[in-house]
Amino acid sequence: MKKSFKVVFSSFLTKKEREILKRILSAILNKREKKFYLQDLDIPKIKSDEYSFFERFSKKGLWIIENEKQIYLNYISHFEIKNDKIEFWINDNFLKYIEDKKLKSYYYLSDIISLKHQISSTFFFEYLLNNLEKESFIVPLLELKRVLQIENYSRIYDLDRYVFQLITNDINLNTQFNMRYEKIKIAGRVEEIKFSLNNKNYIRLQTNIKMLLFLYKKYITDEKRFVKLLKERLVYEDYSLLKKKMVDALKLAPKRNMSFQTALEYILDKGLEEEYLLLIKTEYLIKNTIDFQKLLFKDIQQYVEDKEVFTHKFSDELVKKIYNQPENTTITLATENTKFKIFYSTSNKSSLSIYIKKYIYRK
Repeated sequence: MKKSFKVVFSSFLTKKEREILKRILSAILNKREKKFYLQDLDIPKIKSDEYSFFERFSKKGLWIIENEKQIYLNYISHFEIKNDKIEFWINDNFLKYIEDKKLKSYYYLSDIISLKHQISSTFFFEYLLNNLEKESFIVPLLELKRVLQIENYSRIYDLDRYVFQLITNDINLNTQFNMRYEKIKIAGRVEEIKFSLNNKNYIRLQTNIKMLLFLYKKYITDEKRFVKLLKERLVYEDYSLLKKKMVDALKLAPKRNMSFQTALEYILDKGLEEEYLLLIKTEYLIKNTIDFQKLLFKDIQQYVEDKEVFTHKFSDELVKKIYNQPENTTITLATENTKFKIFYSTSNKSSLSIYIKKYIYRK
């Protein structure tokens, strides 16, 4: 069945906006907290401050135009900045198109908003969406130039370099699909383009299911039900996170007198929340930033088992932040699994608080 809708963006997302929107959606779909440290988002400060950036971002959205119906969807309903954190609330109507299986598999909005170029979006609507069930499809070159509005390209070399390669790379890098193309000659001239595609999520999904079946075979009592559960979860949940939940289910099962599968379903139903637990707080009497820097490095490397803190990138960032830190202020620095709050003062006690990220299950 041919899909007759199109999506029009109020304003195309910038690279940073797409990155942030992906992180927000990932947090929602994986039932994690939707709060982010401002410094982790690395907002461009040229020409504007963080508040202006988020204000512009929150106003962006898209139109779904289908027959007589036109729907406008904002991505963000509102946001809140408090201390050094920002929390987003996604527009509920937009979220339905991302979460609902029927809407998700018909409109593919999460793929569409991830595309970097407008011409890729046009190709996605006009051709890819209506050929998803095929392994390949052929489009006449003249039609393709007309639909994509690229009639000014007369040389096949330019079409190759500036159109077909650009669209292919955009789709392959930013969506769940892998696509390749080949030029078809008729009487010595390129007259048609053949596009071949597959869903990389489907290939990955099948591989991951086989691996999990192999790893947990002796604990599975109902394989059909288990595979169905995996298919539903792996569509939107990270494989490594699901594996962790399965390990947790093995630990939980004997404690609650449950089967492994019942424990897993319980854990998946309750969902995960991120929580930072204080590992240690150390206080210092220091006279300058150089002494403070030496003590911080020593204690961080002594108390933290996090490979990221031993990298040059972390060291450089820590040095830069301490060097620019005003007197009697607190800065925050975070890795993937650890957070550091650093208070600097030469008149009072300085301090280092180290927090470890833990995943806990909702009660």
